[in-house]
Amino acid sequence: MVMKKVKVSWRREGNRPRCRAFIIILIGLCLMLTPLVEASQIALGLWGSYFYPREEIFRDIYDPGAQFGGDIVYTFWVNYGLFLRANYYQKDGQLTFTQDKTKVKIIPVTLGFRYHVTGKRMEGYLDLGLGLFHFEEENPIGRANVNKLGYLVSGGLSFYIYKGLFLGLRADYTHCQVKPFELEAQIGGLALQVGLGYRFQLTPEEESWVWKEVK
Repeated sequence: MVMKKVKVSWRREGNRPRCRAFIIILIGLCLMLTPLVEASQIALGLWGSYFYPREEIFRDIYDPGAQFGGDIVYTFWVNYGLFLRANYYQKDGQLTFTQDKTKVKIIPVTLGFRYHVTGKRMEGYLDLGLGLFHFEEENPIGRANVNKLGYLVSGGLSFYIYKGLFLGLRADYTHCQVKPFELEAQIGGLALQVGLGYRFQLTPEEESWVWKEVK
């Protein structure tokens, strides 16, 4: 991935204004939603996944592997909600030509909208989001440190096993193009995820049917 010995920061890519705007929007939404938390549905989840990078050159250097993360979902009206999601992927590999050891770290933080349909003990949903992708790569040739905007599309199912406790299955597709050196790289890909979470503010009906069916 790294072509020459040079250190690059996100400021040189001209992304500083966009990154600041993303952070400001995120903080603003959190402040606006805070007074509504008690009257809304909030769900928290922890996820583990298998990340398969989209680009073949990336996979030649870094094998697909484990990724971990978490999210918070805020349902503000019937079937519509907002989500905030973060993942962490780190992998060691070897450069294609020199066989030198190299290390990569990708941390995407995504904010987006969710549409979901809830049934008895099961929920299906579709997510669309915009994310800030933090990319680091380090080896004997050089070091890259870049932040770049990308997007996420995902869909999943949640199975409620006891009251608000749920088991989740989800597929995430991310897209983010970075160019810290002469070579442009796609750092997104497909992540197949399994998670465990809890949804708060259940209705009396939901409290009842979940407990009775499990019991």
